[in-house]
This record gives sequence, structure tokens and C-alpha cells, in this order.
Amino acid sequence: MMKNVLTQSAFWMVNKHLAKYLGSNDAALLVSHFLSLQEEVFGGKPFYQQQSRIMEELNIKLPTLRKLITLLEAKDILVYEKKGMPAKHHYYINTQELSKIVSQDLPKSAPQENTESIAQRKELIKNNLGKKNTIGNMELFNSIFE
Repeated sequence: MMKNVLTQSAFWMVNKHLAKYLGSNDAALLVSHFLSLQEEVFGGKPFYQQQSRIMEELNIKLPTLRKLITLLEAKDILVYEKKGMPAKHHYYINTQELSKIVSQDLPKSAPQENTESIAQRKELIKNNLGKKNTIGNMELFNSIFE
């Protein structure tokens, strides 16, 4: 019985440094969940996930999820887009920015968001997500986040 209680699906891992930087345990949990999906399930590529499933798996409500997505976008950690018919939510974790954040000393206050650069990067990614050249798209993602 104890083995079933301690299985990997029974607990969450959250980086304390990231939670402090974001000012939210829920945001750090969402990053951890998305990073796990992106790296382990989707091979490091942008991925889609239904909001209802995220809410169920992380035990959060829709308004909270929306606030967390906005926060992560503002911090350059998450690229988010709705596309397709019916619309699906597509996500990409900026692992380079995430690495910088967790490897640096915790600042006195979180840096201010630069909404103009976020919008520019997001627009460039949106224009190239649907293209078939996956290798080229990954190079594009890497160049955007350098």
C-alpha cells in the first residue's frame, strides 16, 4: 500500500527559488507541470493541453489558471497561444529563461515585465508555430530566447 501512496503521480515537485521569484507556489507548480509535459511527453516541443485537465491535475480554478498564465508570460517563462478549430491552448516553456532564473541569486524584487518585447516574441512565434519545419521552428525558438 505504501508503494502506491509514494508513486510519482502522487506528489508534486516545486522549485522553492522559482516560487519565491514568481511570488506564487501555484505558478511554480504550473511551470513544473508544463515543463514535465514539454520535456517528457512532447520531446521539448510546444504542446497543447486542455484547461480543464490542467485545473483537475493541479487542483486550481480557471481564474487562477488565467492569472498564472499571464504572470508566466510576463516573466518570459511561458509562450501561450490559442489556435485551431475548436481552439486549443498551446504552450511552450522558455527553458533558457527558466535556467537563468533558478541559477541566479534571488533579487530583492522581481524584475519589471517588458510587455513590448513579450508581444514581439509572441507574434514571431505565432507566425511560425503552424509551419511544418519543426527543426527550423526549434531554431527560431532558440534564437528568440537567446
